[in-house]
Amino acid sequence: MIVDPKARTVRLRKQGQKITLGGIAKGYAVDRAVAILREGGLVDFIVQGGGDMFAAGQRGGRKWRVGIRDPRGPRDDYFAFADVQDMTFSTSGDYERYVVKDGKRYHHILDPATGYPRR
Repeated sequence: MIVDPKARTVRLRKQGQKITLGGIAKGYAVDRAVAILREGGLVDFIVQGGGDMFAAGQRGGRKWRVGIRDPRGPRDDYFAFADVQDMTFSTSGDYERYVVKDGKRYHHILDPATGYPRR
């Protein structure tokens, strides 16, 4: 990525490369939804966008209980739970979006040391 602060531009070195806001857009959308709900007077609610969630207040007098899916198990199998209240909760996994090419699995969770997907 080539950033030119003076011209206020950003471009990529290779033709065909693209940048998306997918990494931050869901979090921003959740934050905006939370603000709108709070402005409307709501206290107890959950807003979720993909792996980004905000749990406000309580459910039935207790903190909200959220589950973390087992990435290699059945869709309704959870391996951990967390009780949350008035906080953001975010997860990411390689089990929802990936591609297999030449027998190798590629996904979005990258090893910062190599720039390639984590194993």
